Amino acid sequence: MRPDNLLRSHGKEKLGDKPDFAKGSFYFNPLSDTPGTEDDMAKFPWALPKNRWPKEIPELERKCKDLGKVMQEVIGFLGEQVDHVMASKVKTYTANLGKTLRETNKCKGRLLYYFPPKETVAPGGNDVSEEHSLGAQRLRFHDRVDAGPLCRIAARGGEDAQGHIY
Repeated sequence: MRPDNLLRSHGKEKLGDKPDFAKGSFYFNPLSDTPGTEDDMAKFPWALPKNRWPKEIPELERKCKDLGKVMQEVIGFLGEQVDHVMASKVKTYTANLGKTLRETNKCKGRLLYYFPPKETVAPGGNDVSEEHSLGAQRLRFHDRVDAGPLCRIAARGGEDAQGHIY
């Protein structure tokens, strides 16, 4: 991924050793357009890019930030539960994960889109959908692997008949 989150990752990420053209992503921070301090951003530009919202979808920024606030509250609650369990099991436990997660503005959001499978012709002339390929099978939701220690995944949205995104 390039340091600017405006890039849709279509073909930029890899599945094994090949470019992944089955999906595209838009990365953003749902909590802050400029996360961290200026010093943090200078030291870690790849981890703390400034948001660049696409002008073609004006409502995207507000909706992503609204969802980010809800998800941060939920993950903060989860952190409190971890604190409670850890404190009951480890006498020296002093972390305050719930508070830390509620107060951070360092977060990565990702809108992920899987393109419809293309019909292809397999060796021998049989029509085969990409959906039956090994790559497509690995991309299914249940096979996902995320880099973060706590990953929040929201249900997929869509667009209603009037063109409103939900």
